[in-house]
Amino acid sequence: MKLSETAVFLGKAALIDNRTVGEADVAAWHELIGDLPLRDCMAALAEHRKAGAEWLMPSHIIARVRDIRRARLVSAGTAPIPAGLTQDQERAWVRSWCAAVKDGSPDPVAEANAGAGGFVEIEGPARPDRVAIIRELAERKGIA
Repeated sequence: MKLSETAVFLGKAALIDNRTVGEADVAAWHELIGDLPLRDCMAALAEHRKAGAEWLMPSHIIARVRDIRRARLVSAGTAPIPAGLTQDQERAWVRSWCAAVKDGSPDPVAEANAGAGGFVEIEGPARPDRVAIIRELAERKGIA
């Protein structure tokens, strides 16, 4: 998350608990939760507020985001690993797939294919939309 997104997050928290938010607050929170996606932090904030009136701390957000990401992974089930990969390619593919699932990707298979070091052939008819997504992700990650 960007520093400006951390400020947005704290602004939302301030609407609920009347905390004051300055540059130092944003910097301190960003140091602790800056590696988390804003969308997950906002969901964690909502869950925290629904659960009780305890003053919000970074540890609350970190724990709830970890739970949100774990739940996504559990609900996704087993990774649909493509056939024909070497052991190293399979490990890289599964790592990419898990990261994409935890991030809430709408197409974790496409992201895993792009993040596994190149394009992975998947049996079945080609889907132009998936191919375009894979190419776009590969270009963004600099592996195309």
